[in-house]
Amino acid sequence: MASPEDRHNYRRVWARDGVIAALGAVVAELPRGPGWLRTTLETLAGAQGPVGQVPSNVTCGESPAVSYGTAAVRLDASLWFMVGVGVLARLDGGASETLVQAALRARTFLRAWEGNEGGLLYVPRAGNWADEYPVLGYTLYDNALRLWAEREVDGLLTARGQAAEARDYMSPLRRALLAGPTPLAWSDPAERSSTFCGFGSALLALLAPEADARPALDWLEAHVQAGLLPAFSPPIRPEDPAWAHLEALAGYGLRNTPGRYHNGGLWPVVSGWAAAAARLRGRDALADVLAAGISAANRDGAFPEFVDAIDGTFGGTRGMAWSAAAELLATAPRRAVAALVGAALTPPAAEA
Repeated sequence: MASPEDRHNYRRVWARDGVIAALGAVVAELPRGPGWLRTTLETLAGAQGPVGQVPSNVTCGESPAVSYGTAAVRLDASLWFMVGVGVLARLDGGASETLVQAALRARTFLRAWEGNEGGLLYVPRAGNWADEYPVLGYTLYDNALRLWAEREVDGLLTARGQAAEARDYMSPLRRALLAGPTPLAWSDPAERSSTFCGFGSALLALLAPEADARPALDWLEAHVQAGLLPAFSPPIRPEDPAWAHLEALAGYGLRNTPGRYHNGGLWPVVSGWAAAAARLRGRDALADVLAAGISAANRDGAFPEFVDAIDGTFGGTRGMAWSAAAELLATAPRRAVAALVGAALTPPAAEA
């Protein structure tokens, strides 16, 4: 579950939280990690939607309640599911036919959200983990994560003796979001955001070729605050035009005041992936700073969702499984991180 605390639907099995938590256990080589990953994936596959969408979250029990998203479908749930199935197959001796078929259906579902065959997912507002933050269009987070998800599914096909798609997802990502000196958080036909996206930059630094990963790591290092990274920065303020979107997207009251939650709040889980990327790329000093920041937040804040960037207090829900996983990701040796993302580090030749 996302958290044992029963608030804001967090006492449920979430696709992104559950897979990330299990991946943290796997990278730390905890004996029960692969089993946790398998059971989480089976729970999600059992509630997969009619067109292949993986649920955002599901309760356990005889009559489970299933959510695919509230204001909009959560596209990243399907991406994390595809990643989880691929990692399980590679590192734990295989995935069941049920899980493989579910991952293939999720891939087909996501292809429809590309639509124009341009190689990028077009994400609606409230359509990913930042569901109360005004992100829209070709998002860095989802499209960087897709690099991993698609390569894992290609690996599943190859292992079955079937032809992999081997599509080039990196080149369109470069054109849309990496053409300038720093990665864009998102773009669409009417807007190119200059906002810093911590999660997207961390995944890009982890998964992209070295030439693309280096500037992403520099961008991450420039935004470290108190040993942690913000979800997005700079914060949107009441006088900014986007403030009205923050208010409209608030599902549980306005949590996105400046410096809090996604609006500049500092997140252990974002920092954990960034630290793993830094470790993989030989930037151990940056990884160590982030690992120390995560450890301090987890120790003093009881695994908080985020840390307030203004006063350092601990915000959101406590007991967050992915905040625990962040510490495991941040302290994992380079060898373990490379094994975790192994499939994603072998891009199709078309991307060269």
